[in-house]
Amino acid sequence: GTARTFWEDAAEHPVRGTAVRRGERLCAVALVKRFCWAAHLADRVGRRSGDLRFADTATVAARPWLERHRFEPPKGNWSGQWIFQVVGHVPEDPDDPVPDEIRNRLLAFKRADAAMGECGPRRYYAVIALDGDHMGGWLHGDRGPSLARTYHPKMARFFETLPGAAGRKASEVLSHRRPVSPAFHAAMTAALGDYSRLVAPVLVNDHQGEPVYAGGDDVLALLPLDRAVACVDELQKAFKGTSADDLPEGWLRAPGNGEETSRPILTLMGRTASASAGLAIAHYKDDLRE
Repeated sequence: GTARTFWEDAAEHPVRGTAVRRGERLCAVALVKRFCWAAHLADRVGRRSGDLRFADTATVAARPWLERHRFEPPKGNWSGQWIFQVVGHVPEDPDDPVPDEIRNRLLAFKRADAAMGECGPRRYYAVIALDGDHMGGWLHGDRGPSLARTYHPKMARFFETLPGAAGRKASEVLSHRRPVSPAFHAAMTAALGDYSRLVAPVLVNDHQGEPVYAGGDDVLALLPLDRAVACVDELQKAFKGTSADDLPEGWLRAPGNGEETSRPILTLMGRTASASAGLAIAHYKDDLRE
C-alpha cells in the first residue's frame, strides 16, 4: 500500500524535469537513473534539469511531421505516443490520457493534412551506429603516413634521386611508416575528441535526430526514417574532414548556426581514414533492447 501511494503521488506531482506515468513502477537502479540528474546533479553543474532527456522513439519517428506543422513538443508533460493515439488508430492508454490542449492541436494537424492531401506521421524510425575503421591500426602506427609524406616534397625528391645505392636506400626508408610519437597520439586524440563533441552531435541534430552517444570514433543516434541516410553520409565525410568549404581535406569548419568567423576550424582524421555505419529500421513500439 505504501509503495502504491508513493508512485501515485510521483505521477501526480512530478519532480521537475522528470515524468512518471500512472501505473509505472521503477526499480532502484531505474529510479536513480530517472531522477538523479534532474533532481540533484543538474543544479550542481549549472544545467537545466531537462537538458539531458532523450526524446521517445515515437517523437523521433514523427519529427518531420511535427516540424511541418511547426509544433515543438513541450519539455515536461509530453509523450510521443499521444500522436498516434490521436492521429492514428492506436487505442488510448487510460493510465496516460492525452491532455485536452495537446489533443486539440494534434486533431488540427490531422485536419490540415486531410485538406492538403498530406501524409500523416511516420511510425518507423532509424537507428544508426557509426564506428571508425581500423582504429587499432591507427593507434599502433600501421595506418599512419609514410615518411615520404611527412617531408616537404622537394626534400623527399632530393633523397630519392641520390645516385646509386644511396638513392635506393633512401627510397626504401622513405616508404616506411612514420613512427608513432606522443605528438601523433595527441593529434589523433584531439581530432576524435573534436569530432565527437563538436561535429557528430550537431550533424545528428541538424537532421532532426537524437544523439544517444558520441565518443571518439563511435556514434549512436536515433533519426527520422527519411533523414538517416543523408545523416550517415555527412557523418562519414566529416570523420575524414571532407567539407564543401574551401579547406584542404582533413580540415573542417565546426558545424553550427553561427557566423563562419565564430566557428572554429577543426583538424579531423584526413582522407586516408574512414568510418563504417550500420542502420536499422524499427517501429516506434519495437523493444529497444532488440
